Amino acid sequence: MKLESLTTHSPSETKKLAASLAKEWKEKARDRGLLIGLEGDLGAGKTTFVKGLAKSFGLVEEDISSPTFTLVNEYGDLVHVDLYRLEKTQDVAGLALEEYLQPGKIVLVEWPERDPFLMKQLQLLIKIKLVSKDQRQIEIMPLC
Repeated sequence: MKLESLTTHSPSETKKLAASLAKEWKEKARDRGLLIGLEGDLGAGKTTFVKGLAKSFGLVEEDISSPTFTLVNEYGDLVHVDLYRLEKTQDVAGLALEEYLQPGKIVLVEWPERDPFLMKQLQLLIKIKLVSKDQRQIEIMPLC
């Protein structure tokens, strides 16, 4: 897989893009899980992206919320993590994210840059940039 740079023009398009990646990512996750980082400013569309992916797991979009305060939301084989409120690497280590990374599971981590060690563990990095009110530039980078 190579670097992909895509543009979406609405939250609906962002969700559709994420859903279209689900089959490939589920296959990659089959043997050892898949750890994906989500970078982007507040309001860029990280959780919107997760909602699109969640639909391919048979989840209802309204049940997906940002784990800003809970830090981790587990939805069966989809795990959504938000490190925004964490400041120290030790805080991230305390979440024991490696325990969530199991065969068949996809772990999506918002604000992975909060922990340099975690950044080295990512298999994919999704960068979402808000270009305008509805337009997002989404880069998908394979890391290992």
